[in-house]
Amino acid sequence: GCEALLMTSDRKVVLLRRSGAVGTHIGLYNGPSGHPEPEKVGLPKRGDEALRLETSCCQGANIADELFDSVLDEIRAELNVPL
Repeated sequence: GCEALLMTSDRKVVLLRRSGAVGTHIGLYNGPSGHPEPEKVGLPKRGDEALRLETSCCQGANIADELFDSVLDEIRAELNVPL
C-alpha cells in the first residue's frame, strides 16, 4: 500500500482516524492511504491471489508513477482536496 504525509499551509499534519469497520488497526490514526492498481503497470488483477512480478511486463518508472498517482487519488477521494 501507500500512505501520504499531507501538511497544510500552516504546517499542520492531516491525519485520519481509521473506521471501526476495517480489519486492522481500528481507531488508530494515519495519513491518507490506499493501494496502487496493478493493472495500471501491466500486471494482471487476480483478486487476492499473489501476483508474480515478471520484469518483462512493466517498467520501474511506471510502477513509481502509479505509486505516486495512487497517493494523490487517495488524497482526493478521502479528503476531497483538489490537486
